[in-house]
Amino acid sequence: MILFPDPVREQAIRLVPAFESEAWLNALEAYFSRLLSTYDPPDLKARILGELVQVPRQLAAQVMRDGMSTDGAESLGRVKCPLLVIRRRETPIDMERLARLQPDAWVGCVVGTGHWMGLAVPDQVDAMLDRFLEAITVRTT
Repeated sequence: MILFPDPVREQAIRLVPAFESEAWLNALEAYFSRLLSTYDPPDLKARILGELVQVPRQLAAQVMRDGMSTDGAESLGRVKCPLLVIRRRETPIDMERLARLQPDAWVGCVVGTGHWMGLAVPDQVDAMLDRFLEAITVRTT
């Protein structure tokens, strides 16, 4: 995941054996529950947790293993187009490294939501996307 500090990635990788076990769905529900916020609407929480049964069993461990094997800094450093990062305050991104790798990146922070910000607070996300696209369109024309 992009610029997650080593301790965060190491902790996530330790979940792989649980995702490979017979109790994989319980482990996945516990992990996803931590990504939700007390501010997320109950119907969104139910939808997210309810849809986990559709995740193929082998996919959860593989995504966690692959996704957390690097912090993405090398790839992020190669980005040459305008960049918008929308996050929530609790997201463990190394903001100093982001600023060094992409000094011109726009960074927006949503409030009152968990990981699924586009579903929980689409008005905040849409406003940031609209402003970013407006700004880069003006800049490139």
